[in-house]
Amino acid sequence: MALPSGTYKARAKAWGFGLAKTGTEQIGVSFEVAEGPCMGQRAPWYGFFNSEENAKRAMSAMRRCGWDGTGPVTEAQGLDKNDVEIVVEEEEYGGEKRTKVAWVNAIGVALNPMPDSYKAEFNKRMAKYQTASNGTTSATRASTPRRTASSPVSRAEGGEDAPFADDDIPF
Repeated sequence: MALPSGTYKARAKAWGFGLAKTGTEQIGVSFEVAEGPCMGQRAPWYGFFNSEENAKRAMSAMRRCGWDGTGPVTEAQGLDKNDVEIVVEEEEYGGEKRTKVAWVNAIGVALNPMPDSYKAEFNKRMAKYQTASNGTTSATRASTPRRTASSPVSRAEGGEDAPFADDDIPF
C-alpha cells in the first residue's frame, strides 16, 4: 500500500547512490514513518547532483538526516541518525501514479519571522485579496479586534484555514 500524501515524522532506513537513465548522479533514500497510523510504511526520496543548486539541496537534506558532511559522500555515514519531517506527494510518472518524498525537513522547521517593520506595508498590499468567510472585505472588518503578533493562530483555534499552518508549508 502506498503511503498517502501528507507530512510525516520519519527516518532514513536504506540508501544508495546511482545513475538515473539520463546519466544524472543521484541518491535514493527509503524513509520509514516513525509514528502515527502509517508507522512502518516507507516512501522513497531522490536527490540529484546534476547542478550546483540540486547538489546543495540534496546534501542539505542529507545533513538534516544526520550525515555530518565528512568522509566520502557516497558512504553517507550517519544518514539514519536523525528523525526528519518528510512531505509525501503523489506524482504521475510514465503514465503511472505513485507517491514519493518531495521534501525532507528538519523537525520543527519554522518560517523566518517577518520583521515588524515589514508587516504594515505587507498587510496594506495583501488587504485587497482578503475576504472573510462571511464575505466581508478587510475594509469592512477595520473595526474588528485583531490578533497581535504575540498571539498566533493555531490550527485548534483557527481550523483548517488558519494562516501559516505548519502543514501548509512545503519545506
